[in-house]
Amino acid sequence: MSSTVFVRSALGVFLLSIVLGLTQGQCLSIECEATYFDPDLVITPNQDCFADGSSVTLSCSVNLGGPPFNTCDNGTWEFPSASCDGFTCARPIVGDSVVVTPDKLTYLARESVNFSCVANNLTGPSMASCGPGGIWEPNPLPVCETLCDVPPDIVNGNVNITDPIGIGDEVEIICKANYSVPAGEEPFIRCNGEQWSSIPTCYSRCSVPVVLNSDSEVTDILLHNERKVIECNISHSFDQQNSFNVTCNNGSIEGLYPQQCFADCEAFAPPLNGTIMGGNLHGQVAKISCDNGYIISGPAFTTCIDGKWTNDTSGTACLAACDEPYIPNGKVVTTGPFFVGDTAEVVCLPGNDFESGANSSMMTCQNNSIWGTTPQCFGRCHFPGVPFSNSSVAETRFHNDQKLIICDVDYTFNQQRSFSVNCNNGTIEGLLPSQCFADCVALDAPLDGSVTSGHLHGQVATYSCDDRYQLAGNATTTCMNGKWGNNEPPPVCVALFCTVPIPQDENVNILPFKDLYNSLETIEYSCADNFVLKGNSTAECKRGTWNPPEYPSCEAYEELTRQLNESSNMLSENSTKEEVESVAETIELATTDENFVQDEPERIDLIADSLEAVANAGEPSVEITDPVVSSINNLMEFEEDALQNSTSGTARIIAANKSCSAQHGGRRGISEFCQCFSSWGNSHGRSYSREENTQLYDDMDDIPLTRTAASISVPSSVITELNGKWYYSIKRVGGKDRLSGLTYGYLPGKDCTSTDESGRVRISFFIYGNAVLFNPSRMYEPLNSSSSNSTESFTDTIASQIISARLEGEGLSTSNEWISESSVLANFRTNLTDRSKDVVLKECVFWSYDDTTAEGYWSNEGCKTRQDEDGLVVCSCKRLASFAVLIRLRKDGPLPPESLYWITLIGSIISVFCLVICIISFLFVKKMRDQQPAVLHINLCVSLLGFYIAFLSSERAFEKTVRCAVASAAIHYFCLATVMWMTMEAVNMYRMLIQWTKGLPNMRQFVLVSCLVGYGAPLIPVLLVSFLDRNILDGKNDYCFLQPGPSLYYGFFAIVAALFLFNMLYIHTSDTLCNVQTYPNCTIAKGEAK
Repeated sequence: MSSTVFVRSALGVFLLSIVLGLTQGQCLSIECEATYFDPDLVITPNQDCFADGSSVTLSCSVNLGGPPFNTCDNGTWEFPSASCDGFTCARPIVGDSVVVTPDKLTYLARESVNFSCVANNLTGPSMASCGPGGIWEPNPLPVCETLCDVPPDIVNGNVNITDPIGIGDEVEIICKANYSVPAGEEPFIRCNGEQWSSIPTCYSRCSVPVVLNSDSEVTDILLHNERKVIECNISHSFDQQNSFNVTCNNGSIEGLYPQQCFADCEAFAPPLNGTIMGGNLHGQVAKISCDNGYIISGPAFTTCIDGKWTNDTSGTACLAACDEPYIPNGKVVTTGPFFVGDTAEVVCLPGNDFESGANSSMMTCQNNSIWGTTPQCFGRCHFPGVPFSNSSVAETRFHNDQKLIICDVDYTFNQQRSFSVNCNNGTIEGLLPSQCFADCVALDAPLDGSVTSGHLHGQVATYSCDDRYQLAGNATTTCMNGKWGNNEPPPVCVALFCTVPIPQDENVNILPFKDLYNSLETIEYSCADNFVLKGNSTAECKRGTWNPPEYPSCEAYEELTRQLNESSNMLSENSTKEEVESVAETIELATTDENFVQDEPERIDLIADSLEAVANAGEPSVEITDPVVSSINNLMEFEEDALQNSTSGTARIIAANKSCSAQHGGRRGISEFCQCFSSWGNSHGRSYSREENTQLYDDMDDIPLTRTAASISVPSSVITELNGKWYYSIKRVGGKDRLSGLTYGYLPGKDCTSTDESGRVRISFFIYGNAVLFNPSRMYEPLNSSSSNSTESFTDTIASQIISARLEGEGLSTSNEWISESSVLANFRTNLTDRSKDVVLKECVFWSYDDTTAEGYWSNEGCKTRQDEDGLVVCSCKRLASFAVLIRLRKDGPLPPESLYWITLIGSIISVFCLVICIISFLFVKKMRDQQPAVLHINLCVSLLGFYIAFLSSERAFEKTVRCAVASAAIHYFCLATVMWMTMEAVNMYRMLIQWTKGLPNMRQFVLVSCLVGYGAPLIPVLLVSFLDRNILDGKNDYCFLQPGPSLYYGFFAIVAALFLFNMLYIHTSDTLCNVQTYPNCTIAKGEAK
């Protein structure tokens, strides 16, 4: 029993060992084997079989190629096996119809791909893997097989397909009769699987005909693109060629195809002294030419035609001869050729001759083929006539003829008398004058001088003077055909000095006084005390004489006063023109000396009496107006205090001047005035002008006001009422301190041809450069002003020129009754230069004169004043009078105005500089910029900077209405903005105290809100004041800012006071809230706010 069990046990063990031995090295179907990997790989863990889902790690002692790990997936490894050599494979090279999966450019070692076809059968392996060396295994790779069952179209041929064609099968192409595939191409097509190979075309064959005398004497057949070379036999050619290439192109032969090859000719030797050019092939031409000095005799050309020469050249020879001769200005009349020993006859062309004078000449061809002596033909010369010489008639001369031309007596050319000229082959050589010119008479030297020159035609004479003398006249003169210069008188030598003048009046003084005076030196005449200089006050030394030559005299003050007393009683309506002119000249003399008037102010009344007498006496005369105007100019050049003691006298002088101009000025230039007016109606341009700086216009709009010192415009209603047609304006562009622009004449009543004096009305214009003669009898009192300014605190002055217009006519007692609705317009530019004084009043005024009391004063009755933005003052008055601009100035206070101006300017500039430094510091210094209130400080500085800039610019905007209004608005705005930013500073302090003490969050929008309030809030009152208050635009303000009134009080002071109280309230509230014991952070908050 035990033995049986033992046997059974041993047998079981034996069978188990057999089973284990049979199953060792095999894995289950769901397990993966380790043999899948490259034997050089190190596998971790290292075992033969791996369960499903288990992973391994792969490594190499060298470079690892492929994934470093892998996973068993149901008996198959997920990735291809890596390798230790690191190889890769490119994409498999297969046909376009083969689909590769996966399809990419590079594959790892052992990586596999699958192959498939879209619609055809796959021939070959369906899978391959990347093997060592980058080679896919197995090889070859598969293709997609197809059947070529559709036969292609063959041009000029066809194919016969009955059975299915497989890949690689060939089908023969059958061409039409006389057609074949091109030479070198296969006459069949091959099935490549998906498509047929390149399909040939059947082309027509070519038949090459027979070419005689060549290697192609039998007809030949050529295929398409087949080439054949035809060679002519020896000593044969066609078109000078021996070989020809022809090609068959679809039945046509291309290339030069000879009909036959022709025989060439035998070459022949050239003649002596000659050469042969050309060849001996069929069709070639041989040319025989001779050397220099030889001429060919016999045929010179021959052509090879099929082995024969067309001309026999065996007798052709080169014989010695001369070329056709060239004779300048001549020709050869014998016909060549000219062999050695032959002669040729030469004749000259018309207008040319042989030097010998013969009609013809012979020349011989010598042995060396050179002509012997060659005759020459020379041109003739045509000599024109030379007037005033021995050759005044034109003539013709032969070659080498000489001619001597001699000018007549006292005649020359180019300062010569004789000229030798020669004829050289048609060209005249030598100086040939156009004519001989007359010489001049020798000049005499001037007294105290000399002259140096000749007197022939073209010569220049030069005058000079002795020392201390100067030449008067041209220093040089030229002799031109018997005349010196332009027949101007000869110059003279004048002395460069003048002797001292000796006036007859012993009261005349001369300064400077010396024995001799140089040329252009000036002396001044003056009189002793109590004498008035009568005549010119200066004289100039010119060329030894005084200019003007008249000596002045001295009139005693007593004698001049006596004459003025007698003049008022002497003149009457019956006085002669000479008597009135004498009185006018006496008045002019009396006004030349300011001391004459200052010594006795009553003499001003005498001058006024005399002017009134002149204005009312005698017949009208323009010669009277000139000294009267000169007298007025003299008085206007006096100092202001010289005439202050005679207010009635100066007023009477002004009135007398107007009356005198109306009485004596109208007769001058009536026809000229009418002519100007008649053309004026069409051209609308400037009319009569007495002086260059005074102009008359027919339209006020034509006056250039920017360049006009003063102008006046007469309304059209006045002219219309007087039967006139135009609107007259006069302007003054100059700035002289004297009477000017006196324009007067008769204004036509109906037309310029009217001679009825009663039908004409006189119009006069006056412009006074200063107000010396306008001494008011009483203080100016403006009618439309409420100011009560005492004379002790203010002073009045005329700040412009004075311009007036006046109408005079029969039956007119005053001109003001003609002005109804329209006004007289006067435009002025003020000449106020002292801006440091306060201008409290600026008014348009007119000069009012009372004939009964002989007093004058300034008034603004019926006048309106307006000042535009350019500083132009416009006066509109209901009268014709003398207009001006009167200003009232506040007298200087305890502080000099000039000092106050400079203190303000320097202080403002320093403030601007400091503000700029502050702004730059806040912007660029990081420590200051990082503080929270820095933005508020910067805006506060910007507002202050804008205020100072506007304040400084307002000084230049004064008297410019619009500019002054803009400057006022800018000052108003920046001043309010500065106070508003101070308020924002106070609000910020309070806000930061609340934030620190009570822990409130920071308000990030505070800066934006501050900018809107700081710059936006001040804009509201500025705009309201600009629209509601128009006083700033009336041109009457003395400074560029709000004037006293509601705008200043409520639009500026009230707002500033309210903001100041607001700031104080905030500061007090902040101090009250900030209690150090209650809020420990309050001290820190105050420091941060500051």
